[in-house]
Amino acid sequence: MPYVEQAQPSAGPSAGPSSGGEALTSLDEIRRRHVTQVLEHCHGNRTNAAKILHLDRKTLYRKLVRWGLASK
Repeated sequence: MPYVEQAQPSAGPSAGPSSGGEALTSLDEIRRRHVTQVLEHCHGNRTNAAKILHLDRKTLYRKLVRWGLASK
């Protein structure tokens, strides 16, 4: 039977901060940034932003509260 070399894990971007590379951004942080950009695009109109993001208006508001970005 021929010898088959097994693949070794790469030290690419998924390796994490302990590999000496840059720290990865969390998915929650990426979502927060995206929502913020969409809100800016909509001039703060949460209803329009929720439509663009395919979220219910209430879901968007809960996310904003969790991130400390909600204003009355």
